[in-house]
Amino acid sequence: MKGLFPNCPGCGNAYSFRHGASQGYACDVQRCPWGVATTYIPEILKDRTVYTLSIDALPDESLRSIARLALRLGLPSAEVRQRCRSLPIPVARASAGKVFSLRQELETEGYRVSIVPPFPYDVFDPNPEGKFPLTEEQVKALRNWPEPS
Repeated sequence: MKGLFPNCPGCGNAYSFRHGASQGYACDVQRCPWGVATTYIPEILKDRTVYTLSIDALPDESLRSIARLALRLGLPSAEVRQRCRSLPIPVARASAGKVFSLRQELETEGYRVSIVPPFPYDVFDPNPEGKFPLTEEQVKALRNWPEPS
């Protein structure tokens, strides 16, 4: 929140904000009472659909791409190489927030992905109703949002 509050309004400490949830922010300094909460929860965080994200194409056929994917999936390279022979590769079944974050990560690395059922959230239009785009803090919070039960 450095851009919004250069220092904590409660204790004056700089760089002390916890960015854990889109519903609020609190100072990380022990015994500082400052915090703020909101009732607005973005649609992507309310979405309880379980999405399946699959990799449709690698950035290239190099061993490096396969090794990166193996590290990301926590699988042996030989197994990933075998799976890559029959694309698409299902990578995750998760909530909208987790899939949003994973898609961003994989697309940034050059992987082409698909999501089923159709995924209504995009980097530039994350709210299907078009009311409010996600802030940088909200996008960061999506990475830590709990899975649906």
